[in-house]
Amino acid sequence: PAECWDKMLSTWDFLHRFRDFLSFAPTGLDRFRASVTAEKESDLMLYDEMCCCLTRALMLELKDLMGFQKPHDVVDFYSLKPLNSLTWPDLAAQCLCALLPSKRQA
Repeated sequence: PAECWDKMLSTWDFLHRFRDFLSFAPTGLDRFRASVTAEKESDLMLYDEMCCCLTRALMLELKDLMGFQKPHDVVDFYSLKPLNSLTWPDLAAQCLCALLPSKRQA
């Protein structure tokens, strides 16, 4: 819808600017729009890839809050629960929960 164009454009711009950091392949605006609106099954794969890249970045940024003490802890975690189209929603939720203030800090 036209009212979502600004948000979609800013999201695409963010992904495009930080694609190297996120390890995300360059994607044109038309393909990005198609992935967000899920016009075809192949578009969903791009959407999942974007979400996996963002989840990976969140996990690396929040590794201390998620209880990863040593650098190889994240790699060990991925070996138990790989980051893919089936697992990214749960892993992203774990990242967001790590941001919530714990009862110990209250």
